Amino acid sequence: MITAPQNKFIEPMQEDQQDERPPLFRNWRIWYALVIGFLILLIVFFYFFTKHFA
Repeated sequence: MITAPQNKFIEPMQEDQQDERPPLFRNWRIWYALVIGFLILLIVFFYFFTKHFA
């Protein structure tokens, strides 16, 4: 049987590292919404920018 080599440098995550909070907000869902909202804002901005200078 062939087994994958063991990496001795990678340590398993501890429980306190798994529940690490994101910076500035309470959870990651707010970050995702902010990034998607910003992307939509950029798309709308560039749409009107293109229409104006076409």
